[in-house]
Amino acid sequence: VNLLPGGVVRVGMVPAAAQPLVGMLYRHVAQHHPRIRLQFVDGFSHALDERLASGDLDLAVINRFGRMDPPGEERLCVVNSLVIGPPDAFAPDAPPMGFRQMAALPLVLASRPNGLRSALDQICRRAGVQLRVEVEADSMLTMKDLVFRGGLYSVLPYQLVHEELAAGRLSSAAIVRPTVPRVLTLAMSSRQPASAAIRAVAHAIRGIVQATLVPTVWR
Repeated sequence: VNLLPGGVVRVGMVPAAAQPLVGMLYRHVAQHHPRIRLQFVDGFSHALDERLASGDLDLAVINRFGRMDPPGEERLCVVNSLVIGPPDAFAPDAPPMGFRQMAALPLVLASRPNGLRSALDQICRRAGVQLRVEVEADSMLTMKDLVFRGGLYSVLPYQLVHEELAAGRLSSAAIVRPTVPRVLTLAMSSRQPASAAIRAVAHAIRGIVQATLVPTVWR
């Protein structure tokens, strides 16, 4: 009897987590768990939440904002959000930008419902300011192009733009007063008990995040 875990594991990923995690996860699973087949689904957190609740996904890496971690989810790491601009908007050693100043920039953000939008809206209500949202886009490629070619700004984590920053295609500055941290969590579907294959994939995600991603691009 073959006791190695096997079967299809359906994994959801928010854009902030997908690269380079999906490639690294596939390579790990192919090497160590050859009987497991992965199915990846990209999406923002609210869409992944719905698919977890319905049982369409087995587990997902999700963005959370705020101080409390939802019950049943495991915190993987905390990363700060940056204001992202066109290539010449910020120098490499640009000073941090205050939230009020950032809110006045012409922004492209995801449409509601969205965890980041909700977090930004809450900060705006407390600060008595309003975001200048010029365009809403639910595609990360579209957002980046609107910043690079359209001259807009956005609020994204470093791991989503580190390659573009290194190549000079985008520029960035930290956001302060307040900061906008996001928690990346690992969530599992509660519709049925996790199989050995699901547990193996979850274990692999934890290991890759802590050993490889947190020390490098997830910061």
